[in-house]
Amino acid sequence: MRRRRYKIRSQKKYYFLLLSLFLVYVLIIGLLACLVYRFYSSRVYLSCSIEAGNVEITPEDFLKKASKKIKYSWGFDPSSIQTNKAGTYPVELSSGLFRYHASLTVVDTVPPQGEVRELTVEYGARPMPEEFLVSVSDVEEVKVYFVDKPNYAKTGRQDVTLFLEDAAGNLTLLKTKLTIIPFRVSVEIEAGSKLPTLKDFLMDGEEAGSNVLFVTDLSSIDVNSVGTYPVVIQKDAVRYESKLIVKDTTPPEVTVRDVAGYTGYEVAPENFVSSAKDVTSLTVEYDGAVDFSKAGTQSVSILVRDEGGNAVKKEAKLTLKQDLEAPVIKGAQDQVIAQNATINYKNGIKVTDNCDENVTLSVTGDVVNTKVPGKYSVTYVATDKAGNSSSVTVTFSVVKGEYDIETVYALADEVIAQIITPDMSSYDKLSAIFWWVRKNVTYVEADNKNDWCKAAYSGLKNHKGDCYVYCMTSRALLDRAGIKNMVIDTIPLRDVHYWNLVDIGEGWRHFDTTPRRAGGDFLYWDDARITEYSNAHNNSHIYDRERFPDVK
Repeated sequence: MRRRRYKIRSQKKYYFLLLSLFLVYVLIIGLLACLVYRFYSSRVYLSCSIEAGNVEITPEDFLKKASKKIKYSWGFDPSSIQTNKAGTYPVELSSGLFRYHASLTVVDTVPPQGEVRELTVEYGARPMPEEFLVSVSDVEEVKVYFVDKPNYAKTGRQDVTLFLEDAAGNLTLLKTKLTIIPFRVSVEIEAGSKLPTLKDFLMDGEEAGSNVLFVTDLSSIDVNSVGTYPVVIQKDAVRYESKLIVKDTTPPEVTVRDVAGYTGYEVAPENFVSSAKDVTSLTVEYDGAVDFSKAGTQSVSILVRDEGGNAVKKEAKLTLKQDLEAPVIKGAQDQVIAQNATINYKNGIKVTDNCDENVTLSVTGDVVNTKVPGKYSVTYVATDKAGNSSSVTVTFSVVKGEYDIETVYALADEVIAQIITPDMSSYDKLSAIFWWVRKNVTYVEADNKNDWCKAAYSGLKNHKGDCYVYCMTSRALLDRAGIKNMVIDTIPLRDVHYWNLVDIGEGWRHFDTTPRRAGGDFLYWDDARITEYSNAHNNSHIYDRERFPDVK
C-alpha cells in the first residue's frame, strides 16, 4: 500500500512540474509578446492634433522616428481626413506585419480674417452685412452679421460693427462706416449729352429748395469723356458726395476705304478709315493678322473702338505690289571747298522714295582731304527697304587760298565778342548777328558763289558783297555763336538767291540778312510769312521744299 501511495504522489509531483513549466513558458511567451508589441507600438503616435488648414498629412507624420517605414493600411482612404475642417478622424497605418489604429484631431483656434470697406447708399437702401466685406479668409465657412443693426432712417455717416464667425466659433470684430445720403448715389448720362441738373440727383418726388445746392462745378466735367466723376452736394449745410457716371453705349459711325501699298511695308490700320464719328476718342486696330509680305489683294478687318468699349468692325481691301522704284537723290552737286575747311557731306542732300520714309544714304568714293588741294570724286548711294538703289557722283574741289576756315572763324569770333554776351537768350543772339550783318556789310555784285570761306571773309573783312556774301557771313557768325543753321537757295528762275535757315529750339525758321529794295527784316520768319512776301515780290524766296527740312 505504501508503494502505491508513493507512486501516486510521484505522479502528482511530475504533473505539477509539467504544469509549472507550461505556465512559465506561457508567461515567457506573453512577456515577449508584450515587449514586441510595446516595441512596435512605440513607433507611432496613436493620437495627433493639428491646426486646421489646407495641409497634407502623410503616414510619416505619425512616426516618432523618421527612419522607420510606414504607410496607410490597405483599404484606408486618406481623403477621408479633412484637414481644413475641425474634427477627429480615424487613421489606419501599417508597418511590416503590424497595423496601427491612430486618430488625427483637427482643431481651429485661428479667428477668420477680413477686409471691409465703407459704403455710401441712397436713403431707403438697406445694405446687408456681406456688402461691407471686400474679402474673407478662413479655412472654414464664415458667417457675417451686424453687432448692432445700422439706423437706416438716419442720413449722414455712422459707425458699423461686424462680427465674422467661423464654424469653430472663433470671432473677429471689424469696424467700418456707412453713409446714407438724401440723394442718388450716382447719376448716369450718355457721353455727349447735356449735364444733369440738381433735380436729377434728388430722390423721386423731391424738389430742390434753397437749402440744396451743388458744391462741385459740373461745367468742369467733360461729358465727352467716359468716366466716373465725384459730385459734392450740400443740404442744410451738410455736404454729401455723389457720382456722375459718363458712359458710352453708342457705337461709332465708321466708313472705310481700300488701300494700296507695297510688299514689305506695313500699313497702319488708321489709313483704312475714311471717316469716323463718335463723341469719345477712338482706337483703330486690325482684327486678325495681315500679311504684308505677299503681293496681291487681300481682305482685312478694321476694328474701331470707342472709350466705352463699343466696337465696329469693317471690311476693306489691301492691295500690295512689289516696290521696284529706286530712291531719288536731290541736292548733290559739285562743290568748291576752301583748303582746311570742314565738310558736311550730307548738308543740303535730300532723298525721297515712293514708299520708304527711312531710306539709307551712304557716302562712298574718295575721302576728301581738305588739307591737300585737288579734285575728289564722291558718290552718294541711296537704298530703300526693298533693295532698290540709286547713286549720284559729284566732284569736291579743294582749292588753296588765303580764305581758310581758321581765318574766317577768327574774324567771326572778334565780332561775336563785341555783340554777344553770355546772358543773352538764343533769340537775342540771333537778333544781334542779324543787325550786325545788315548794318556792316554793303551790297555789291560779285561773281564767286562756290567758295563760302572767301565769301564770309569778304563780308567780315571787307564788309561788302552780294547775297552769297551776306549768307556766308551770317553762316560764320551763327556757327561761332553755336546756333544751328544751314544754307538755303532759291529755285533759279533767273538768279539764285541765298539765305539761311536757323533753329534755336523751336524748329527751323528763315533768316535772310540781305537787304531788299522793298524792305523787310527777314529775322526769324516762319514759312507762311516768307511765302507771302515771295508771292508779292516776283518769287524772291521760292525754293525746292523737298531738299530742305520743314520750316515752321
